Amino acid sequence: MDHKNGHGNIIYLLTFISFLLGILQFVFSGILDQVAASIGVSVSVAGQLITSFSLGSAIGTPIVVLLTAKVNKKAVSLSALIAVWVSVMITIFAKNFSMMLLARIILGVGFGVYTVSAYSIIAEISETGRLARSMANLAIGASAALIIGVPAARLIADDYDWRVIFIGIGVLMLLVILILAKTLPRTDGEKPIPLREQLIQLKHPKILIAFCVTIFMFISYASVNTYIAPFMLEVLSMSSKGISIVLVLLGIVSLVGAKSGGHLSDIFSPRKMLSIGMLAQTICLLLILVLPMSQWVTVPLLLLWALSAWVSGPLLNVNLVTVAPSAASILLSLNSSFVQLGFAIGAITGGIAVDTMGVSSIVIVGAIGVIIATGLGVYSFRTSTV
Repeated sequence: MDHKNGHGNIIYLLTFISFLLGILQFVFSGILDQVAASIGVSVSVAGQLITSFSLGSAIGTPIVVLLTAKVNKKAVSLSALIAVWVSVMITIFAKNFSMMLLARIILGVGFGVYTVSAYSIIAEISETGRLARSMANLAIGASAALIIGVPAARLIADDYDWRVIFIGIGVLMLLVILILAKTLPRTDGEKPIPLREQLIQLKHPKILIAFCVTIFMFISYASVNTYIAPFMLEVLSMSSKGISIVLVLLGIVSLVGAKSGGHLSDIFSPRKMLSIGMLAQTICLLLILVLPMSQWVTVPLLLLWALSAWVSGPLLNVNLVTVAPSAASILLSLNSSFVQLGFAIGAITGGIAVDTMGVSSIVIVGAIGVIIATGLGVYSFRTSTV
């Protein structure tokens, strides 16, 4: 009984860590205008801090995971969390953009490596028949960060310096690292999957198209989500408190979308729900473009857009597994990198659009990205027998 309770407590602790990391991942999208002002750069330049996180995670994670595959997961997880804590400390004391950039790269690698290790640990310690629920806890932790952490961060940043958020997370991270070091059981490493074996999957046309769908969908999502606070501030003339409320609502619909997408895909089919989700994103963004931009018109459309995006996002993994079930683990690992690559490109293209056409143009970039993703997805699904 104590053994089961101990494992349950570890899963809850890993979920809480996922919550903290979720805040670190998404927090800048809620306070980007304040971060930009504090380090003396434009909003579009500050947006590249999100790009650096995504690139660090996309490129660094598979390399580190490959190099540490034979190392026990406890050591890897603790090392990754220490790297995250170091990135938080650099962020607190950073006086310029370069130091912030370095911090976000370190955070991206630490975040990605920890996430991979945490899933492996949960797979080993979960009770029979509870694996899916245990793994879902990590996603719930990230969703809770969107619902609670990011809006709360906006409110804290309004009344205090935004670095106070990182001071608080830094203290909590240090505590959970110490607790995890004492409670986490040692788990053996695994035989590493050669990089050549991973990349050979890209030779298959349907798999390559599936990855392209992932990239373009997350380019669309990131181009809008990265600059959503400046968009609401400048285009919709919303107050900071109003922005915080909308961020809470965006977090709630994200959780609802992720949950309902999985449920509906069991009733219908994952590919049908993925297509509907991408089509709904396209319609929402196009309506934002053609209708007058106002709080009462644009905000509901943004909420529907976020709901649709989170219905679609988790189903991208399901799509890959159905394309090549025998290579599921490799494909899911690669897809994680492509998600982060999409985030990086989206933040870059969104930043270029903001600089050249103004912050309202992020909707154009988002619409183009998801239209391409939808077209590729529909083509792929129509030519597949799965």
